[in-house]
Amino acid sequence: MNNYSRATRMNYIRKKRRKRIRRMLLLVILISLTLSVKCQEGHYKKSHELDASATTSPSTDLNDKNPETNQDTIEYLFKDEDQKPKEEKPVEPAKPETNLNTNSDSDENDNNSESHEKIDETVTDDYDYTKQVPLGEPVEESYFDDAVFIGDSRTEGFMLYSPPSSKALSYTYKGLMVDTVFTSEVINKNGKKIPVMEALKNTDFGKVYIMLGINETGWISNDIFIEKYEKIIDSIRESHPDAIIYIQAILPVSHRVSSTHSYIKNSKINKYNSRILEMARDNGVYFVNVAEAMTNENGCLPKEAAVDGIHLKKSYCQKWLDYLKTHTIK
Repeated sequence: MNNYSRATRMNYIRKKRRKRIRRMLLLVILISLTLSVKCQEGHYKKSHELDASATTSPSTDLNDKNPETNQDTIEYLFKDEDQKPKEEKPVEPAKPETNLNTNSDSDENDNNSESHEKIDETVTDDYDYTKQVPLGEPVEESYFDDAVFIGDSRTEGFMLYSPPSSKALSYTYKGLMVDTVFTSEVINKNGKKIPVMEALKNTDFGKVYIMLGINETGWISNDIFIEKYEKIIDSIRESHPDAIIYIQAILPVSHRVSSTHSYIKNSKINKYNSRILEMARDNGVYFVNVAEAMTNENGCLPKEAAVDGIHLKKSYCQKWLDYLKTHTIK
């Protein structure tokens, strides 16, 4: 496994660790609320019993704990024995994680914890995921032999006009989006139509290039777009943990399209691309800003680049390929 594969794997582990911490915080809050309600109910019941019997006694402290009630509550919340907290230990709020290199995560494989720590030390500074993939020497066509390209009709046209390699696979479809890659049966495998992500799980590949988002610019929130996009990354990591994941920027559209279309606007595309770069940083994947090769001085797709202002002509598909060849992780 090369350093970059190790880096992407460790970023994936870190993301999962943060999710576990958030879940534990929610459990701690739920326990605290439940215990508080139980204590108040016990106090209310005791107060009424004292009034009915006309007896006097010292007031009940709401901070007093009922061991039986607390134990029942904890056993209900932690049905799995592995999650049940040890008895006679106070529940303390989880502290914010300050060191991502810790090996205390109970869900990690103990046998690999030391190697994970060594990987962190080795690859932490190898690549800055806050930046786009930099310009480099062009690669040979064979670099794309083990690549899969996922996208909508724009990528479909790219794979038709300028295929990077005769062996590269095209998992593309008109109108494909970050959610329909899991549901729309558009890829033909052994005479049967299946969704893109299902086909990907059963495909051998070393690299995957994804460009999605122009159709999603009509969505109410780009937060939902990013959430769905991250599910794609997670799915790829689960089935192909060593694969290099390239996330491509959404290409701009012409000035005419941007100024007349109901929702496809270059201003929205720019906002989505900013979120995609943030997502790449958070998930340890590579952001390829191919849009910069397709943008004129006004921030639009050149008029001559596409007949309809959206789908590229062959000459601009070649520019797309030239950009990919000079922006790779070797």
